[in-house]
Amino acid sequence: MLPKEKVMSEKAIKQESTIKKKWYKPVGIMVVCVLLFIVGYVAIHQSSKRKIVRSIGLSENDVIATLKKKNYFDKDYNPDGKGIENKYVLQEINGDSVVFDEATNLIWQKSGSPNEMIYKDAKKYIDRLNNDHFAGSGKWRLPKLEEAMSLMEPEKKNYLYIDPIFDRKQMEIWTAEQTYGASWAWFVSFYYGGCNRNLLLFNNNYVRAVRSRQAFEE
Repeated sequence: MLPKEKVMSEKAIKQESTIKKKWYKPVGIMVVCVLLFIVGYVAIHQSSKRKIVRSIGLSENDVIATLKKKNYFDKDYNPDGKGIENKYVLQEINGDSVVFDEATNLIWQKSGSPNEMIYKDAKKYIDRLNNDHFAGSGKWRLPKLEEAMSLMEPEKKNYLYIDPIFDRKQMEIWTAEQTYGASWAWFVSFYYGGCNRNLLLFNNNYVRAVRSRQAFEE
């Protein structure tokens, strides 16, 4: 016959084990629920984030709407566009050649970058212009697509769809407008006669910097 103390001890162990099982079960369910909630929240958040990223930038529909509104010529998007009546004035500032367009109140580099480059280097080129105070200003930038398209002529002049007052070398230029989740950017081709998209990391274009007349005067 077992001692009374041993019987009580075994009974206590069984009760404790039963209590632990009863306690572990709801806690385990709660932990699983919390984990499922966290995983679901992260998945939804990431999905939402991806949707936001995909919506960043200037869409093709936005571009077409702007070209038609401004009546800018583009061989594909708006072939009936007549462009604007630019009023170019060639100027020399601190030994640097620029073109002032009285129609848009914008000042452009007459030439631009000597070489084609990827988008990251295009921004570095702009930084160098500003650090060097090209043509007396530190407020040069990449043009918006709408601004670059204001230079587009509806017919070729000297083999390009741009006024011969500008250098011919910069046939295709980057713009500041990105698209496709900021992995592509719009560029303007004065050789082809329109705008399109290029990959930021792999495609090369020239740079023709611009600044506003107001920025120059400040």
